[in-house]
Amino acid sequence: DDAAAGVLTQGFAWKGVVYVNGKTTLVTATTHEILHNNVGAGFRAKMGETFNEGTTELLARRALSVAGVTVPSVTAYPDQVKFTVRLQKLMGEKVLTDAYFSGPDALIAKFEELKGVGTWAALKVHAEALDEAKFKASLAAKKGK
Repeated sequence: DDAAAGVLTQGFAWKGVVYVNGKTTLVTATTHEILHNNVGAGFRAKMGETFNEGTTELLARRALSVAGVTVPSVTAYPDQVKFTVRLQKLMGEKVLTDAYFSGPDALIAKFEELKGVGTWAALKVHAEALDEAKFKASLAAKKGK
C-alpha cells in the first residue's frame, strides 16, 4: 500500500517482530515500532488509527528524549501527533499513557464524564478524518445535561 501511494515505509511491527528500514533517518522508527508491540488490548480498535499512531510517536519521542537522544522536530505522523497532543492536554499525560499500555476504557470513560455520554465516538470520527475544526469543537464542547 505504501509503495503504491509513493510512501517509503520506515518500519512496522508484525506479530511481535519489529521491521525497520535500514536506510531510515527517522530517529524514532525503532522505538515507535517496539511500542506498537506493547500496546494494551483494545487500544487501536477503540482509539482509532489517529490516536494509535499519534500516541505511539509521542511515547517514542518522550522515551528517546529521556534517554538523552536528540529528537528532531520533524516527526512521523505529524497530523496524528497534533491531534493526540490536544487530547493529551485535556485528559492528561498519565491518562493517555495508561490507556496505551493498559487499555483505553478508563480514558474513554473519563472523556465521556467530561463531555457527555456518546461523545467519544464523535471525537474519534473527527480524529480519523483529520477534521481539525470538528475535532476542536468536540474537545471544547461542554457536557450536556
